[in-house]
Amino acid sequence: MSKLKGEQSSAYRGDEEGGEVTGGSSSAATPPPIQRKLDNPGEALPEYYDSIGGSTKPVRGVMRGETGAEGEAGAGAPPEFEVYVPKTKVKHANTILAPEGDVLTVSHDEHLNTDGEALYRWFLEQRSRPPRVQVRVHGYHSEWSFSQRRFKAVTDFHLICDFTHLLLEQNHIGEPTLATVPPDKKAHRGHGGFKSLAKDLEEGGTVRDWADRYCEDQSTFKESDHRFVMKKVVLGHDRDYLMRRITECIRSTNYPHNISFEFPIYNTRVKVYPENRISKLRKAEWFRWIFYLTFLWIFAWPYLWLVTKRYNVTRMTWRMSRRVRDESGETRRECVQTEGEWMRQWGPAIKRAVTAKKQ
Repeated sequence: MSKLKGEQSSAYRGDEEGGEVTGGSSSAATPPPIQRKLDNPGEALPEYYDSIGGSTKPVRGVMRGETGAEGEAGAGAPPEFEVYVPKTKVKHANTILAPEGDVLTVSHDEHLNTDGEALYRWFLEQRSRPPRVQVRVHGYHSEWSFSQRRFKAVTDFHLICDFTHLLLEQNHIGEPTLATVPPDKKAHRGHGGFKSLAKDLEEGGTVRDWADRYCEDQSTFKESDHRFVMKKVVLGHDRDYLMRRITECIRSTNYPHNISFEFPIYNTRVKVYPENRISKLRKAEWFRWIFYLTFLWIFAWPYLWLVTKRYNVTRMTWRMSRRVRDESGETRRECVQTEGEWMRQWGPAIKRAVTAKKQ
């Protein structure tokens, strides 16, 4: 038999003292009903509240960053924090894989290399910086050059159409999705210069897990040129339909020559490098030229390519359109403006530009 004194059961008895609640070893006995004598027979019992920090407030969980009705975080919430703003710079991409004129955001901030939460939050902040989506149409023909004794391409017109304003997220329809590369897709997962699949479930973690893993990497060569890359991708753009409609529009002007298309997407990469002199030197043009002229790159760069760990598993997805299910259960394509509507709006302008040989 166990006994709980009135001091222990005061949470259930209100202001009453004394009394015992007893129970057997095989089943708990039902405690007697609590009787409370009211000062005023017509008075109703007060609602139950927990006393927190000397004040009485309803018990309610508050998520991080959530605010109450008066704009202040509720009781028991973690203290407010400010998003860390790292030192960054925007530079032109100089790789053959990047479209001409592309730029990337680079940071050598020390805090991003040591705090996974700060790195993750910085990636989330990139939602306010969308990629730049374009369609480039190039019309050209070949002419024989007697001076060069070969055929050369002559540009007839060159049109650039910007589609960034048609991104759903730019029109407050949803938010960009930050996620990791699927485990069954090859990517740089911090294993040197080679791409690999996720070996187990642990290796296919969340973006925050990968941010922590990068910051906790204590390998010898992290100070040389390890990097964490977040890439922005754009989905839902019907390029084939757009190419077909633009071609029909141009041919209607009796233009007989070649037409080529490009769909460049700019501002798609965000990179984090270690904060040290070696990492910064490897990005300097003059330092690269020293390696070119002395042929040191023949020995140094293959070695660095093998030992440098690349964390390229994070993607932020933007959408030109998406499939949604309406109230009737049918699936429809949601977009700001369809490719057909865009052609009806801009088709006449394209014809005028082709006729005027705009470049």
